[in-house]
Amino acid sequence: MPLVAGIDCGTSFSKAVVIADVDGAPRVIGRGRARSGVNVDQAAGEALDQALSQANLKREDLKYIATTGFGRHRSNRNQTKWW
Repeated sequence: MPLVAGIDCGTSFSKAVVIADVDGAPRVIGRGRARSGVNVDQAAGEALDQALSQANLKREDLKYIATTGFGRHRSNRNQTKWW
């Protein structure tokens, strides 16, 4: 399983997780959370950076990022150009 991340862009907080294959099963290996406010894109990036730091990974290590939530359409995180 490739390393993947998920970001939930909420109106109050954006949350992120990094998921990896651990002993043949998907497991959350990093978590992050940041207050969204009016800058959902910045909060999504901060949450993702926290999750990656906890997992000792870099953004380049991820193969895919999925976004969901209220602010997902305002976030650049679900666009290929972000890579």
